[in-house]
Amino acid sequence: RWSRVAVGEVVLRVAKPCGRCVVTTTDQGTADRGAEPLHSLGRHRRVDGKLVFGQNLVPLGPGTVRVGDPVRIVE
Repeated sequence: RWSRVAVGEVVLRVAKPCGRCVVTTTDQGTADRGAEPLHSLGRHRRVDGKLVFGQNLVPLGPGTVRVGDPVRIVE
C-alpha cells in the first residue's frame, strides 16, 4: 500500500481511506433515506469489506498543486 504520493511539487502522506457521506442517500425534498446511490456504488468500491471512495492525504510541506500536475507514488 502507498504511504506517500506526490502531486506536482507537493508530497502528501496517505492518512486513511475515505468513505462516502450518507447524505447522498437522503432525498433533499422529503428527508427520506434510501440505499441508493451508495448501494450501487458499493458493489465496485469495497476495500477490506468497507465502502471506500478515496484517500485522505496530508501535505508534508508547502507547495502548489496545479491542474495537470503529474501524480507519482513516492513510497
